Amino acid sequence: LYIDCDGGCSPERLSHLAQSTLSHLNKVAKSNTQKTSLCGLSPEELQARIHVARCTEYTQLISILHLLRDDCQYGVVIVDSLATHFRHEFEDMRKRTHLLAGVTNTILSLCVKHAVSVVTVNHVRMGGQQGRLQPCLGESWSHTADTRVYMRRERDGTYTATLMKDSEFGKTGSAGFRVSSLGIRDSS
Repeated sequence: LYIDCDGGCSPERLSHLAQSTLSHLNKVAKSNTQKTSLCGLSPEELQARIHVARCTEYTQLISILHLLRDDCQYGVVIVDSLATHFRHEFEDMRKRTHLLAGVTNTILSLCVKHAVSVVTVNHVRMGGQQGRLQPCLGESWSHTADTRVYMRRERDGTYTATLMKDSEFGKTGSAGFRVSSLGIRDSS
């Protein structure tokens, strides 16, 4: 399930990504087993497996997460972007903090109860006294997840993703990638 809070997910884009993904997988499939598992899978079938929920305000997001916590049939839930509704809509920061804590607890319950992986997207912004990048939802939110992926754009237009485990373990690896009309690909 892809929960679209930014409004950036369109059926046309999903269709294009499904076509290019299948084409790419057919090119890189090495074993007969891999090739057989792709045989007959159409872009339409692949796209039909992706469900999208559009949230235009935080109350919708909270409602969807509560429904999923009670009954989830998905293996992966992506919330893009959690920061959308929580970074601008609140003058009362205590209320925002309280609601975000509730969202965190709901997501953790969803993960535990249904053995589902949840990916939340947070944005970064320039801020603080040193003018460094900061998570839009604050430093405390950046530590609510056990595993974080920090992505940055390089000068050559590629990106680097750094996998960061719990703060006691530090960085555990980085990989380069590029984003194109075909989707995400290795940067080499």
